[in-house]
Amino acid sequence: MAPTAGNQQPWKFVIVTDKSLIDEMRDSCISEALEGLKRGNKEVDAAKKEEITGVFNNYLSAPVYIVVLTDNNSMYPSYNHWDGPIAAGYLLLAARALGYGTVFITDAIPEKVTKEVLHIPDNYTRVCITPVGVPVEWPSTPAKKQLKEFIAKERF
Repeated sequence: MAPTAGNQQPWKFVIVTDKSLIDEMRDSCISEALEGLKRGNKEVDAAKKEEITGVFNNYLSAPVYIVVLTDNNSMYPSYNHWDGPIAAGYLLLAARALGYGTVFITDAIPEKVTKEVLHIPDNYTRVCITPVGVPVEWPSTPAKKQLKEFIAKERF
């Protein structure tokens, strides 16, 4: 139900529940991170490898992942950079309303990994990937700015 330019609905949602695919994404993320460190001439010792493994074990611990994509061959591809995030935002709000935790992940899980593991065609651009599940513990709500900081009446 998200609004979209010209009702083009350029999105595609890839729902991943197969644990072996989630594990493959995790292993690929770990490999990418370690290779990135090596390319940057950073030392990769056992402690660093353990740290990186722990990070991706956490990121990829949910039972469900949804990859939100937009089609570069849509009617109005220049609007995809607005349409895709709006749809993703609606997805996250709906999931939370149903009692699930989510997060809008962009670069922590590389687009290259999702494209390769999930066989996503080149004409699709990833908006985000979001885990969906019930967290072990709900985080506290962070402080938010006051509404008056966001609103200007008539003129800025």
